Amino acid sequence: MRTTNSWPVSSTVWWRGWAGWPTTRTPTATALSSTTTTQGYAHRAALTGAELLERFGRTDEERGRAAGWRAYAAALAVRFREQFWRSDELGPYPAIALDGAKAAVSGVASNMGHLLGTRLLNAAEERIVVDRLLHPTMFSGYGVRTMADTNAAYWPLRYHVGSVWTHDNAVIIEGMLASGFNAEARVLAQALLRVGEGFGYRLPELFSGQSADEVYPPAPYPASCRPQAWAAASAITVAKALGALAAQPGRPDSPPNPR
Repeated sequence: MRTTNSWPVSSTVWWRGWAGWPTTRTPTATALSSTTTTQGYAHRAALTGAELLERFGRTDEERGRAAGWRAYAAALAVRFREQFWRSDELGPYPAIALDGAKAAVSGVASNMGHLLGTRLLNAAEERIVVDRLLHPTMFSGYGVRTMADTNAAYWPLRYHVGSVWTHDNAVIIEGMLASGFNAEARVLAQALLRVGEGFGYRLPELFSGQSADEVYPPAPYPASCRPQAWAAASAITVAKALGALAAQPGRPDSPPNPR
């Protein structure tokens, strides 16, 4: 995303792109970038579009366009696998983004969790992502940190580089449920429920990434909104993961069978 103001935003998904770029060793990381999450969203959109065309296309020509979108999604998955995956001392993980020179921006971040349920990853890759998100370097006990605590740029109260965002975790939970990681989704949901208890059951926009072994309740982020719309909406996902919401008749809302 190009900007005309003073904000040095090179690429934006739900968080401002500049916030995580200190994690990279490449000098081109401030250039226009392709984010991990965008790849997942595009892949899911392509497959969903293909399914809509196949089901509701009014002519053979319209229905035939579905093949093109499926081919697009398949090619995107190949490129993602070739360009985004990196490894560190704990094993492989999807990088945050590609910088302007198409080099991977290193750093383990919560954004990889947004790939779950998009069908961009195969089953083995989803397992890797879920395990990494719940590793102590990422999971504080209250939620998944935006950045691993082993990263040089990490700070527990840094806006997008160490704090925990309620809605970010809700998106991850939704992806886990969609991919059949029901037990892991419950772990995150129970963590957010504990956060809610510590904040008078008004889930904050974001809060500190400090470990649950160090502090209760989580330290509040000074400028965090509470209540806040997308944080409040996360309660629905928490309830779903904990089995408090049943699927409505005629709607395929029930989580799939666990792996």
